[in-house]
Amino acid sequence: MPEGVEEVEGTEAQETETEATHVTEGEGTSEGRPTDYVEKIKAESKKWEKRSKENFEELKKAREELAKLKGDGESGGELSQLQKQVQDLLAENAQAKREAAVAKVASDKKLTAEQVELLQGDTPEELAAHADKLLKAFGGNTEKKDQTPPKGGSRTPKENLRPGNASTEAGAVEDMGAVADAILTGGF
Repeated sequence: MPEGVEEVEGTEAQETETEATHVTEGEGTSEGRPTDYVEKIKAESKKWEKRSKENFEELKKAREELAKLKGDGESGGELSQLQKQVQDLLAENAQAKREAAVAKVASDKKLTAEQVELLQGDTPEELAAHADKLLKAFGGNTEKKDQTPPKGGSRTPKENLRPGNASTEAGAVEDMGAVADAILTGGF
């Protein structure tokens, strides 16, 4: 029986071997056909054995790469580290988008800092809707940029300041313009 061929069932293998010897005896060995046929089968068998070994080596390399990517232990593999990094970046991106949307809504709706802290939602639409609710419930920004002074003048009193040690006694000059003219004309 040729090398590498296993017997599946004892009687069938023996019968096949016996038939092969009868055929070779009938044809004769002088033509060389049976030995060529056997050599051809052996060569084919070696070819497939070689391919099998190559495939097995490739499989081993692939398993090693997979183990490296998956990781084996506490540190995790390259793949799990990359997945974690992607998740972190996605979370950071979402936070930055929300902060930008909050800033835009706060600017558009003229919200106070306290109202901005109370804003809820993640999308610009949700934030705008919640800002409208806040403005309706608590009113708008109470800080007015264009305040006009009341009729009676400014709300803050002007101080009656005098330069140096000027006194309010009689003879003191009240008009600063007159003092300036006197200095320029040299009569002071």
